[in-house]
Amino acid sequence: MATIFIFFASLFIGLRHNKGNTLSDYHRELKADKSGYNVYLPALFIYNFNSKNLPADIENKVGKGFSIDTTNDKIITKYPYGVALLQLPFWAIAHSVAEIKDGYSSVAYYSAIDWAASFYLALGLLLIFKLASFYFENKTRLLWITFLVLPFATNLFYYATYDGGMSHVYSFFVIAAFLYSYVRYLKNKLTSFIVPAMLFALAIIIRPVNVIFIWVLLFIECGSGMDFWNRIKFLLKPKHSLMLVGFLVLFLIPQLGYNYYATSKLTISLYTDEKFIHFPAMKLPEVLMATNNGIFTYTPAFIFVLLGCWFFTKNQRFFALSTLYVFLVYIIFYGSWWSYYLGCAFGHRGLVDFYPLFVFPIMAFFDKQSRNKFRYNTVTALLIFFMICTTLMAKRYDCCYYGNGDWDWNYYFNYLLRTLLFK
Repeated sequence: MATIFIFFASLFIGLRHNKGNTLSDYHRELKADKSGYNVYLPALFIYNFNSKNLPADIENKVGKGFSIDTTNDKIITKYPYGVALLQLPFWAIAHSVAEIKDGYSSVAYYSAIDWAASFYLALGLLLIFKLASFYFENKTRLLWITFLVLPFATNLFYYATYDGGMSHVYSFFVIAAFLYSYVRYLKNKLTSFIVPAMLFALAIIIRPVNVIFIWVLLFIECGSGMDFWNRIKFLLKPKHSLMLVGFLVLFLIPQLGYNYYATSKLTISLYTDEKFIHFPAMKLPEVLMATNNGIFTYTPAFIFVLLGCWFFTKNQRFFALSTLYVFLVYIIFYGSWWSYYLGCAFGHRGLVDFYPLFVFPIMAFFDKQSRNKFRYNTVTALLIFFMICTTLMAKRYDCCYYGNGDWDWNYYFNYLLRTLLFK
């Protein structure tokens, strides 16, 4: 029931947010980066990658999420095709009912993205709920954190509604599905390794940075050093390692083919000019706390993740360590990158992808606090306050941070105060 509610709530907000917006409006679900992820679909199924047939000046109208090389007659996007692959069923339905079948002029194409984002949000939450039941059995109240904290105390809901065309909710779903299928396989409740291997490869194709998630393959469901060593041997078995590598190669082939089409070179990534210019003097404080898209500034409930890792180590030491590892590598990776704040975003949006992993320390934290009524009520009240702040801030947010530099606290507190006072 909660899954259905989340789906329709997300869909309603997404459709309403984009209702009546023109093609060039920056709120549109095919604006800027979002059009760059989606362009594979009209390019392949409508234009056969022939740029001359695209609508006039379309790259400027959609905010240059992709570009057109008129000299060589090519449609160029730096974004991987994974998001388009997940959007494909919804796009196909939209294309069949669109009045103007050009990939951009009909509202059906925009609505399809809202449907897709809402679907993957709800299904991802359901899978996490089912996965969490393995670790918090007979603790229904804790399990509901999945449907409350993840959407409404973080920026996840924002990226399933206001910015559903970005890659994050799709990556969130695939990682949730991977975790669920992988743990089921390890617990002998799933007979084949095919599904988790395929999902792991798909997660990397959607966002290559998801490769930092690889350590979860080693740590999850390990209780000792011997378990860890056995896991390494388990994954090195040909039937497992070949599946992981095989699916990764399988998903890479179309991307390599496109990259060769775009550049006439066999290259893995088209992010050619985006460097790690801040290493070793990294922007870690900015990633964590800056008013310009800092993690804790816009998702303060994330503090419960770090606190919960301590309690999660009691029963799932290696799982907790993998959570801390992913978080540490994440902030080092983005703290070193040229765009450490990730451009126009609500909070540090790249973290959305890994929320399926981070929810478990939160549950462990609240499980521990539940043994003391006063502490439990106190942290619950604080969590509810964080949920209210984040949800209202997301509703009011206008796509980009407009403060003066990374540490404009006057801008931030004025924005927060006006949000809470409904001004």
